[in-house]
Amino acid sequence: MRIRPATPDDIPAIAEIGAKTWPATYAFAGTDYIAHGLTEPHRRPGEHPGWPDTVRLTTREQP
Repeated sequence: MRIRPATPDDIPAIAEIGAKTWPATYAFAGTDYIAHGLTEPHRRPGEHPGWPDTVRLTTREQP
């Protein structure tokens, strides 16, 4: 497995993982919080102030 910095091309896969994990992880915060966190503008570089300051890593299995 190789670990590398995530790029904008990884956003769909990251969003898919978020859609599967956020509801259970953040259930205590309520559905509005979850829906807001999963909206696309908050996942795109340049559209969310935290993107440049957040390290996002992803993996790829080696062939």
